[in-house]
Amino acid sequence: LSVVVADLYKVMWTEELMGEGQVRDVYAADASAGREGIRRLMSQPGMSMRATGEEDWAFLIGLCDQSVQEEYERRGEAGSAFGPTHVALRAKLDAVIADFLAAQHAEMAAAAEAAEAAAAA
Repeated sequence: LSVVVADLYKVMWTEELMGEGQVRDVYAADASAGREGIRRLMSQPGMSMRATGEEDWAFLIGLCDQSVQEEYERRGEAGSAFGPTHVALRAKLDAVIADFLAAQHAEMAAAAEAAEAAAAA
C-alpha cells in the first residue's frame, strides 16, 4: 500500500520551530504523536508513503468538474484559480513533505541499524 500525502500539517512542526510558550505547550505532543504514527505506518511490510507529485494532482483534477479541469489547464497563469503563487506554493509544500518523509525513513533505518548493532554486541 502506498499512501500519497498532500499535507501533514502539525506533524512537521518541531519544538524548535514552535519556540517557547503556549503554541509549543499545546502542539508539541500532538506533533510528536503524529510523527510516531507515521513511523509506525511506514514500518509495516509493504507500506510506503510519499509526497504528492504532478501526476497525482493531474489524477485528482481529472475527477473534478469540467470547470476545475479547465482552470487547471491554465495553472500557473495570472488570473487562473491555480495562479503562479498557488503553483509555486504547492510545489514547495510537496518538496517539503518529500524531504520530511525521506528524513523519517532515514531515522527509522538508522535506528534499526543501531538496534541490530546493539543486539550483535
